[in-house]
Amino acid sequence: MCRVAKQVRIFPLVKLSGEISPLLTPIIEKLTPKGYKAEIKQVTYEFQKGGNQMLQIFV
Repeated sequence: MCRVAKQVRIFPLVKLSGEISPLLTPIIEKLTPKGYKAEIKQVTYEFQKGGNQMLQIFV
């Protein structure tokens, strides 16, 4: 997705249990050395309890 889009957004960042996904850190660690910027941003809506953040990836 990062190769064909200017920006990728992943939401929500939590598992169904409400815990932060264990895949979040490895995704950021793989993309950063390739020149992508990854930011976690607060959003104004909550898809599920505690799920009010998104990962925004861009060049």
